[in-house]
Amino acid sequence: MEITQEMLDAAVRKAIEAGILPRRSCPEDIETNSEIMLQILEAAFEHLPFPLAAEKPIHVPGVMRRN
Repeated sequence: MEITQEMLDAAVRKAIEAGILPRRSCPEDIETNSEIMLQILEAAFEHLPFPLAAEKPIHVPGVMRRN
């Protein structure tokens, strides 16, 4: 399953609402928070029952990944 930008944005919004991420961030922090949330979502999707767990790696355009 591919994580879309909309899915990532929704996850970040929910994390902000829950107090996990700060409400006000500089652009660099916003990018970092999105990268972290993407990693969290990828980890969650890796453990989904078939067939989603076997699909190709997840890529969100516009989000740089650090390895």
